[in-house]
Amino acid sequence: MAQCTAQRFGNISPAQFASLMAAAKSQGIEIDGTEGQTTQSGITIAWSYVATSSSLTIQCLGAPFYVTCGMIHAKIRDLVSRCQIQEV
Repeated sequence: MAQCTAQRFGNISPAQFASLMAAAKSQGIEIDGTEGQTTQSGITIAWSYVATSSSLTIQCLGAPFYVTCGMIHAKIRDLVSRCQIQEV
């Protein structure tokens, strides 16, 4: 699968980002730092959190053929919404 479109989220406080990192970790996804990428189960995700603009961008860079961008976007939206972060 080719990479998915980036998802952008705004008005994110440092506390909300910390909450998101903890929620991701509880699901086995290591988000370490304000930007980077990680791979789990063949799915590679990149993120960039900019505290000065309170913005977060998350993008799937690659996944197995049977995992669609729609599935990945839904999972990200679910995780992010649990931390009371809204997509822009």
